[in-house]
Amino acid sequence: MATARLVLLVRGNSGQGKSWLAEKLLSDYAFRVLSVDTCYVEFVETQVPALFFPAMKKYIKAHYDYLLSKVSYSKKKFGRDFTNEWREYLLERIITKLKLGAVQLVVEGYLLYDCSFFLRQRLSKRFFVQEIIVEKRKYRLISKRNVVSIKQIAALGF
Repeated sequence: MATARLVLLVRGNSGQGKSWLAEKLLSDYAFRVLSVDTCYVEFVETQVPALFFPAMKKYIKAHYDYLLSKVSYSKKKFGRDFTNEWREYLLERIITKLKLGAVQLVVEGYLLYDCSFFLRQRLSKRFFVQEIIVEKRKYRLISKRNVVSIKQIAALGF
């Protein structure tokens, strides 16, 4: 029997341990990792080049919060809904990673706060999706609200 593909949506504030968890799952349990920050920079550079600047990696949260997440502003200023375009772009990147053979995929980043519901809705039709909130290197499954270990996270979906 084939193993269901697992997608972990790992979100939390900056400096709480999202990337650390993703790296640990990569090195110890062979998960694949998709950085939301990297995807966001690629999205802006390729889809909204007028809003891209080289040092953007240091200002992702502020860039998103002030420019792209405000639908009325982006529609008025650019005639586009960048929030929805960004969500669709990230969804496509996740699906592409899974199509390329990822069985266990960690999608981690602060910007998931604004699109995790959208992603769960769309991905759960085809994949096993779990959302994890990270606070000071403590990991909680959003579905159960209890603290879980890295080993327990790695075993999800099996």
